[in-house]
Amino acid sequence: MIVVHGVFTGGRVHLWAEGAGRERPDPAGTEPIAPAEAGGAPTHPASVGADELGAILTSLIGLDGAADARIDGVSLLLPSSERGPLASPKLAHWVGHDAHEADERASIGRWAAPTISIDASAAHRVLGRLEELGEETESHVLDEVAGHERARRTHCLVGDSIRYLAAAARFALSLMAEQRFVPSAAPMRIGPPEASWSPWLSDESVAERTSLLVGGMPPIVRAVEDDLEHDPATILHAFLRAVVDGWCRRVLLRESMVEALEDWDGQSDPPVGWLSGLLADQRRGIAPETPGGPGGAGMVRSVRQWIGRLEDRGAGGEWRLLLRLNEPFMAGASGGILEPGDDIRWTLTFHLVCVGNDRLVVDAEDIWSLRGDSASIEGRRLESPQDLLLAELGRASRVFSRLEEALEESTPTELELATPLAYEFLREIQPLLVEQGISVVAPAWWDSASARLGARLQLMSGARPPEAGESPAATTDAEARLGLRALVSYQWQLAVGETPLSMDDFERLAEMRAPLVFIDGRWVEIRREDIDHAVKFIRENPGGEMRVGDALRMAYTSDARSTGIPIFGIDAEGWVADLLRTEEGEGGGAFSMIEPPPGFKGDLRPYQLKGLSWLTFLDRLGLGPCLADDMGLGKTIQLLALLLHEREDAQAAGARVDPTLIVVPMSIVGNWLRESNKFAPALRVLIHHGVERKTSDAFFEAVEKSDVVITTY
Repeated sequence: MIVVHGVFTGGRVHLWAEGAGRERPDPAGTEPIAPAEAGGAPTHPASVGADELGAILTSLIGLDGAADARIDGVSLLLPSSERGPLASPKLAHWVGHDAHEADERASIGRWAAPTISIDASAAHRVLGRLEELGEETESHVLDEVAGHERARRTHCLVGDSIRYLAAAARFALSLMAEQRFVPSAAPMRIGPPEASWSPWLSDESVAERTSLLVGGMPPIVRAVEDDLEHDPATILHAFLRAVVDGWCRRVLLRESMVEALEDWDGQSDPPVGWLSGLLADQRRGIAPETPGGPGGAGMVRSVRQWIGRLEDRGAGGEWRLLLRLNEPFMAGASGGILEPGDDIRWTLTFHLVCVGNDRLVVDAEDIWSLRGDSASIEGRRLESPQDLLLAELGRASRVFSRLEEALEESTPTELELATPLAYEFLREIQPLLVEQGISVVAPAWWDSASARLGARLQLMSGARPPEAGESPAATTDAEARLGLRALVSYQWQLAVGETPLSMDDFERLAEMRAPLVFIDGRWVEIRREDIDHAVKFIRENPGGEMRVGDALRMAYTSDARSTGIPIFGIDAEGWVADLLRTEEGEGGGAFSMIEPPPGFKGDLRPYQLKGLSWLTFLDRLGLGPCLADDMGLGKTIQLLALLLHEREDAQAAGARVDPTLIVVPMSIVGNWLRESNKFAPALRVLIHHGVERKTSDAFFEAVEKSDVVITTY
């Protein structure tokens, strides 16, 4: 058994391991131990050699080339006794404490450990795999103790340091996903300053999360001897910088961004040297001072001043600008298609929103009516709200220059936009503002497929399925399934959401040049490429006949990337409409409320009865349902009622239903058996689990005599 630990030093993550039963035969130290390279300290007697550790990790988690794994070493300060370093808490827990060791007075000893070091940019992947390996190993060891599994040759557990660094790596990636990183320049003890990418930790919500990570750092992460001097905050910040810097460089290298500076001289031009350092595959020094011009040190000062302006927001950093685009009120607009004229105005209103709670929004009108330099909203402090609003609008105006018009007013609250400008804001400006950390609220229909030009499938059928020898009585299960295989006539109709478009309507849309059009009381985005795709789709799909089941799949599982336009659903006539009708009470539709089966011993609540009816309806269509009621609301008894219902119906028709296989977590196998016996005692239940479960012919014979087979995974 080995336990893998992790530390961060020298810009890389170092993995080292201690093993049970690997201690020196002479713990008193009479036999010499070759000192490691890490400062000449004696080698940790229980440490796993770097070659062996590398082989173990490669076989178990697959160290790939992207991790840049190297054989390395570190010097550690660890709790020790006269016998040597004490076992880590994880190893001591799994192998048991040595009684005499626990009573010894511990001190701090200096030990060298061979390591496998990996690039910080690969930390999240390697550490995440180690986390999963540790959890799987612990479960396997417990199964071995219980006699359920064979003993493995090597058990690889992970210490708290691995889980901590994995969590910190995920935190770094979350900061990048939130666009919370900035280019920076750091002075070095030796040599010119270096260009690097750093996480942005100054926002209050991020600072709180960072503080929690600092406070939760396991002591073993701070054990390494280096220039970080065992300080938790310094170690965490250095680790986050290394992860963010490595990831940024990977992306920029993949996009070949450095090619943009090929014709520029970074040695004579420090800003170019700084940019070149940011785009390079590794940190690079900025050009030294040059006569008559700023050098590396001057560049560092400039970068710090720029970052300082970002940090000058102080407590206001908890609040951000929010822009809300409000669609115009179309008074008196009747049905049909309306192309907006020049008199139609969209309103872009200004607000401040709390970063940690996006429900806290302060309107610009209220901000300008405040008296005083601060306000408190539900316990959140808002300092200098008027100055903050103006500063945020100024920042946003660098992306959307039209905001400069609002800034000409003394108390700006909103900006009016014509329809073409509103469309430009939605499609082009909004993503750029979001990238800058500015919140944007668009109309609810924006980015919805139903607000785009698409198509609906129209199915035409007779009064009932063309089944020979059948009476026109109520639809049976068999008839419904036969109906899915029946041929019906179909054609495609262009539509916007659920609103069909005639060819005249479509031609009018094609002639319009407005990107946003008002159709039957709603705004719709009309892209030129959508019109072209619609023409192509209708030309390639003239209509004809198809099976009902194929129509369902085409209407509800089509991908707009393959069809060119979104498919909004089905409009049906005749017996297909009855088959697909899902509202109870609509002309005897297929989805009607049913009574609990006679064999069900208990009462179903109204929502459970509706769930049973819905399950029955989908079962008749040959479709698989997903019953997503919350825990404790009776999903088990609804399914038991369905199993009884289908068997009692089949028995009445002189047919037989094959056994149903139910796969559940091991912890609720017993619960299923108890509830089956209680609510559906007529069901013959077979539990296929445990060492006494039947196999081969005996299993098949038991299945033939059962209605339900319950097993686990």
